Amino acid sequence: TQNSLSTAQDQFFTSYKVSSVDINNNTSGTSNPVSGHRLHYGNNLIGMPVLPDNTSVSTVLESLGLNANAIIGQGLASNNVESLGWGGSLTDIDPSLGYWVNVTSDDMLIIPGNAADCESIDYSLTLGNNLLSYCCDSDVDLSQIPGSCQSIVGEGVAANYVDGLGWVGSLQGLEPGRGFWLHCSEPVDNFNWECE
Repeated sequence: TQNSLSTAQDQFFTSYKVSSVDINNNTSGTSNPVSGHRLHYGNNLIGMPVLPDNTSVSTVLESLGLNANAIIGQGLASNNVESLGWGGSLTDIDPSLGYWVNVTSDDMLIIPGNAADCESIDYSLTLGNNLLSYCCDSDVDLSQIPGSCQSIVGEGVAANYVDGLGWVGSLQGLEPGRGFWLHCSEPVDNFNWECE
């Protein structure tokens, strides 16, 4: 018997769990999650809430092969060289951080692994810009952002907090699997997302 699975992904990011049923109605356990990011040519600002036990750049980006050129984090980067593999100062992926992933052509980044427990991640936000991910399972509005952080920039979208008006701009909320820059006017320790 040969099995196959195909999915149509029209969203930017999704996470799947798989179970199977045989002809005798025996059901398997549910698999660990598998995430998919639909990447476009060029730079993609993403977060990776599903990661394997081995979080090395080469393992996490393995499904992209040589289509992946580079990955950039906050103050770290690595390049994919055909004859050498991945090299640079960015060696491991953290589910709390955002990353720019550069690909040569449209592709699907597939990552099997374990989902991060987003609510238990303690973020320490620094003065200035912070490159973060949003790792909860569902969208959330910008009201969870700490009061000392008043600007947020995603890929092609942004918003600013304006006294009396609230958040104003093209970025209306945080979505799973996305990365963003959050600008804070003072440090914030032990910040956590409240997943809904």
